[in-house]
Amino acid sequence: MQPKIKAAPRQFTAPIYPFLLAAYPILAMLAFNVGELRPASAARSLLVSLVVTAVVFWLLRILLRDVHRAAFVTAAWLFLFYSYGHFRILLPDQAWTRPGVLLPLWLGLSLLSLAWAWRARPNLHGLSTPLNLTALLLVGMTAWQFGSYDLKLSRLLATPAPPESLPALHVDTSAPLPDVYYIILDSYTRADTLQNVYGFDNSGFISALESMGFYVARCSQSNYDRTELSFSSTLNFDYLQTLDPSLTPERRDKTALWGLIRNSRLRALLEGLGYQTVAFSTGYPWSEISDADTFLRPELQWNDLTEFEVLLLRTTLVHAAPEVGWFNFNEEEYTRQWERSLFALSALPSLPEAEGPRFVFVHLLEPHPPFVFDADGNFIDAARFINAQGKYTPESYARGYVGEVQFINREIQRTVQALIENSEVPPVVIIQGDHGPWYQPPETVLTILNAYYLPGHTDALYPSISPVNSFRVVLNEYFGADLPLLEDVNYNSPDREPYNYEVVPNTCK
Repeated sequence: MQPKIKAAPRQFTAPIYPFLLAAYPILAMLAFNVGELRPASAARSLLVSLVVTAVVFWLLRILLRDVHRAAFVTAAWLFLFYSYGHFRILLPDQAWTRPGVLLPLWLGLSLLSLAWAWRARPNLHGLSTPLNLTALLLVGMTAWQFGSYDLKLSRLLATPAPPESLPALHVDTSAPLPDVYYIILDSYTRADTLQNVYGFDNSGFISALESMGFYVARCSQSNYDRTELSFSSTLNFDYLQTLDPSLTPERRDKTALWGLIRNSRLRALLEGLGYQTVAFSTGYPWSEISDADTFLRPELQWNDLTEFEVLLLRTTLVHAAPEVGWFNFNEEEYTRQWERSLFALSALPSLPEAEGPRFVFVHLLEPHPPFVFDADGNFIDAARFINAQGKYTPESYARGYVGEVQFINREIQRTVQALIENSEVPPVVIIQGDHGPWYQPPETVLTILNAYYLPGHTDALYPSISPVNSFRVVLNEYFGADLPLLEDVNYNSPDREPYNYEVVPNTCK
């Protein structure tokens, strides 16, 4: 007697794989960019993909009069839709991937799959179970990859600075405390670098800051040559080698730095004194203190695309839209950065009106590329500075960089003047570059703008002070700490080996 073969469970014979395949590209994109994008930014894409898939599947089921053929054609169309951009991005110079060839080919394959299902009427019932299992495996692996990483990251970001690492403060909390503003201008370099490398005279801006009472450290260099490293060190007023000895040259993972940024020693100390933390959205979750007491970001309109949605659409058939003049990816992608910067600059002057002392963390991406502002603050297409090979030339980079310097100079001057005038207690204001410009030797990449508004407390400042000592000075002068100033050491490291440091001497006199 032949043993009976157990039938596959009903849920595996029903063709659910189109819906799993509709979710997979969104989840895969999210998993690939975990830490760089917020999970919530994928919600709308996931919903739209599932709804459109359901509608197409329903219409094809009516047309083809067979649920399995309808599922197969739906899955084929999903593959063609979500794969088009990948072919264009990965193989841009191949003759068969050019828009005039690839787009008609893709549309032809879509029609061919429908015609085959309609005319040949194949029996595809037996494909449902293996396709269901394959799609479920793909989604499961992606969800596990994203979920496990996100859980690890969530735990890391929820871990506060250990109390034993915090210095003792001696301050009269019954007296008014100053607001503390830390304003980072990403990639903003020193005045001498602007003059020597780009031929731009920044003395007017420096003089304007000094006339307001700022001390400008004219020989300052960043301690590290990239943003995550610089932020982590500055906000914890120590070198990474001391903060986390496990960050050895062999390590590549930067997630440990994200916890140091969000749960910094500085934030813990100030909040312990009753400070409210205020932070702004940057579009990069790792650089955002999103659990601040007040987290500010511009409201999106229903028809505004998020960075995730633009990134996803670039990999789909919509990639062809700009090629026929129907869509501008660059405008959609970079408008969000333009809006966030304008929002922060417009919101800052009103912050002194709130009660209680505040620690305000502001990371503005100007003058870091992509360059979205011209000198007058108008939105510009950042792609205009990139050549056909997707690269900046020295001339185009200089043009975009100097234009954004001119814009941000004017806005920062206006903003900090308002902060000073609107504050009952003179505030602490630090305006600082996290590193210098791209495409320069290490000794130039590390040169930064470093300006301090510490009225009556500038004796500890000096021309070559580096960010690691910025808040040591503030904590000592304003909050009774007794922190020794560290030696100002400046490190450069390769992009793929962020903790493989090389000391870069400061030769500025």
